[in-house]
Amino acid sequence: TGVDSSPAMLEKSRAQPVDNVRILDGDMRDLRALLGDDRFGGAICVGNALPHLSGEDDVRRLAEGLHAVLLPGASCSSRRYPVE
Repeated sequence: TGVDSSPAMLEKSRAQPVDNVRILDGDMRDLRALLGDDRFGGAICVGNALPHLSGEDDVRRLAEGLHAVLLPGASCSSRRYPVE
């Protein structure tokens, strides 16, 4: 499951569908509302997703959402790419 709020990134993500992968239009700060009772064994924040968070409240909301949707012991990884 992927979550993005950028129309361009949603289009790119959906351009080549992959079995068992769904792409949701939504805000990464609202994972609990977007994903409901779904639970995951890990999370990856790719690209420059995290710099879009604008303060402590945004980071807290993302962390709380990840905590709600990740299984106990699940990992979370982030990678920031340099902007050129």
